Amino acid sequence: MMTRTLRLLALLLPLLAAGPAAADYEAGREAYKAGDYATAFDEYLAAAQAGDRRAFGQVGALYLYGRGTETDYQKAWAWFQVAGKHGDRYAARYRGTAGAQLTADEIEQAKALAKRYEEQYGAKVAEFTESQKKK
Repeated sequence: MMTRTLRLLALLLPLLAAGPAAADYEAGREAYKAGDYATAFDEYLAAAQAGDRRAFGQVGALYLYGRGTETDYQKAWAWFQVAGKHGDRYAARYRGTAGAQLTADEIEQAKALAKRYEEQYGAKVAEFTESQKKK
């Protein structure tokens, strides 16, 4: 058990040095690969909230499939909307999958949610990207 913990720590230390949001995204990837979806969700969400555009679609996917969080098609739709706006080439397809589960009124609500996410987190993408270039 101690050896496993030390190996995990050795893997995560370089990520922590890279910066909190980058570490959140990479930690989310590792947690997802390990099947720890709740941790993956928390890490990806933290990365998305910091403006790491790679995480937007990951959060959407976890909401879409109910991995690590409850299934929520409106939130999935909204995150995929933001992901698409920031260059995720798969976002439209998955947004459509989520949207197929929603009524027209629910899609309107999801659009409002996407607008709020974009204002809160999408606006941080440039700042996040610039901070990663400096490292």
